[in-house]
Amino acid sequence: DEGLRGLQTLTQLRHLRLKDNRLTDRGIAHLTHHTHLETLNLKSLDLTDEGLLSLAHLRRLEQVVFSSPKITLDAVRRLQSSSPNCEIVIDGQVLEPPG
Repeated sequence: DEGLRGLQTLTQLRHLRLKDNRLTDRGIAHLTHHTHLETLNLKSLDLTDEGLLSLAHLRRLEQVVFSSPKITLDAVRRLQSSSPNCEIVIDGQVLEPPG
């Protein structure tokens, strides 16, 4: 988790792949300053709803890819409503917008 602090100097970071790590919600919180992020791969991380929702203010996100059994559909839908232009991919499946 603390290893992500080193990314703080990369203020123009646009694409980040963190799959298959030991990162938790605490580590993902370090990404909230990266407002230029467009794509984020969080596949196979130990995330919960809290970690996923900490990404909601990253308005430039175009795609988030993740898989975590601890994330609920409610949290995914909340992220989707706060980032309607962001493609959300869960366990390899694109989540269709509600409606």
